[in-house]
Amino acid sequence: MPFVVYPLLGVKELKQSHDRWFPEVQRRLMDVPERQIALNALVGAILDLKKVVVQTVHVVFICTHNSRRSQLAQVWAQCIADDLGIDFVRCHSAGTEQTSFHPNAIQALEDRGFVVKQLDGKAIESHAVYGANPAHPLHCFSKTLEAEALPKQDFIAVTTCDEADRGCPVIPGAFRRIALPYSDPKISDGTPAARIMYAERSSEIALEMLYVFGRIAGSQ
Repeated sequence: MPFVVYPLLGVKELKQSHDRWFPEVQRRLMDVPERQIALNALVGAILDLKKVVVQTVHVVFICTHNSRRSQLAQVWAQCIADDLGIDFVRCHSAGTEQTSFHPNAIQALEDRGFVVKQLDGKAIESHAVYGANPAHPLHCFSKTLEAEALPKQDFIAVTTCDEADRGCPVIPGAFRRIALPYSDPKISDGTPAARIMYAERSSEIALEMLYVFGRIAGSQ
C-alpha cells in the first residue's frame, strides 16, 4: 500500500495523528480491498481472542530476521494501542532467524520522536525504545519464536514478510495467523535513499496500526 511520509505521525502527536488520519486511512483502504480484508482480519482476531482470554491479548509480528519490519510493527502497534487506551494488548516481534535490530529501522523510529537506547550487559544486543510514556519503554531485541520472552499459547501471529509466511508453515500455539506483508526496506541499505525508504515503511506500518487499533477502540 503506497503510503508516503506523513509529518503528523510522530510519537508525541499520536492522538492528533489518529484523529486526523484515521478517516484518510479508511478511505485509502477502500482502493485496496485485499489489504483492508487482511487488516480487518487482525482486528477480528484481537477482538475474538479478547473474548476467550479475557485479560491480555498477545500479538507477535514475525519477519525473517526480526530486524526491520517486525520491530517497527511491534513498536508502533504497542505505542498506538497504549495511546488509544487499549490496555489489554501486548505486542511482540520475532523472526525465523535471530539477527539484530537494524540501525536504519532504529533511525526511522528516532526520526519520529522515539528515543532508542542500547542496553548494556545483555547477552543479546537489546534496546529500550521510549515512546510517549517514557516510564514504560519497550524492550526490543531480535529473537526467534522459541525465545522465553514470547507467549507460547493463544497469541496472534502476524507475518510481516512473504519469506516469514513461507518459512513458518505452522506456528505452534497461535490462536490465529494473519499475513500482512510489507515491502522490505533492506533493498535501500547503503544507498542515499535508505532514510527515505525506511521512513516510508515506518509510516505505512504506523498508519495501518492506527486503522487496526482505531477500529478496536471504536468497538469498545
